[in-house]
Amino acid sequence: MTKAILSATWSMLTLWGVLAAGPAQSATLHYTPNMTMQSLANRPDTDMVEFSNGRRVSVAQIRRLDAAAKIIQAPKVNKLPATLKAKPTGKNILVTNGRELAIALKNSNNDTIELPSGRRVTVGLVKFMQPYIEKKLGRKLDEIPKRPELTGPAIPVSRNTTKEEWKAILRKPDTTILQAPNGARITLGELKPYIMKKPRTAPPVSPSKTPTPPAGTLKRQGGVK
Repeated sequence: MTKAILSATWSMLTLWGVLAAGPAQSATLHYTPNMTMQSLANRPDTDMVEFSNGRRVSVAQIRRLDAAAKIIQAPKVNKLPATLKAKPTGKNILVTNGRELAIALKNSNNDTIELPSGRRVTVGLVKFMQPYIEKKLGRKLDEIPKRPELTGPAIPVSRNTTKEEWKAILRKPDTTILQAPNGARITLGELKPYIMKKPRTAPPVSPSKTPTPPAGTLKRQGGVK
């Protein structure tokens, strides 16, 4: 009986000693130029490294600083898509409507598109933004829209149209139809960007020469002489 009591008492005293002692004391290492992260690999986070000026830093903090340094020193990867790296060239494409934009998008990424506002962007940049623009517009940018038939009354214009007559015409709605002597028709809205580009006088119209817009913009209507 006495032996059992003494054994239990000894066990309690041993446990009390462990609890009273608290956690094991950390070791202190003196820094040397040859110290590396590999040499600290087996050291617990609680160990301290003492430098020549007396300052101490825990092994855990040194490990955090080493991890941060690796992130900072990691080579930066240029994630810009190739379309945004393309530099503009001397080729300039004037775009005033959806049809011309669809045609312009068939060019190389470094060709330049000039918008009606005068701003210039590369074809590559428009292609990069294409999914976002199409989602907002609800249609494809690279699909050439069908040009409506220009029927109904039209205002005849020619080389002899005076400056005052052009001023009156330009005050009309963009849906106003103009007709050249050769029967070619164009809306005022389609013609305005070209007039504003060179605001001297409206481009002349004759049977042998259609207005300034490129071939394909004017559409010949059947039965018009």
